[in-house]
Amino acid sequence: RVRVIYKDGDRIVKTEKLAGKTGQTVDVVIAAPDHYQIINHPATTYTFRASGNQDIIVELGHRVQATHREKTVTRRIVVTDPAGHSSTTTQKATLTQAGVLDLVTN
Repeated sequence: RVRVIYKDGDRIVKTEKLAGKTGQTVDVVIAAPDHYQIINHPATTYTFRASGNQDIIVELGHRVQATHREKTVTRRIVVTDPAGHSSTTTQKATLTQAGVLDLVTN
């Protein structure tokens, strides 16, 4: 029995069984789990032996996407002079943030 093991560093994300008989060559279908990308590309076929079969390790990396946030903040300032007359000023500031979102960990 052979397993296809999908790993994110030392953490196992997913495993699949690969079945076959001694001497049989089977196709290995590798598909990255959601939000991951495949870092190494193992063989697409596997030939079963009578003994010493080894698991297939698929190394995964996190998919990322660029992000951008923007928020406008407004403040109203009321100034009252010693004579009691008031004037109002409004100020706006737009705050922006650019970054990268890890799609695995959010």
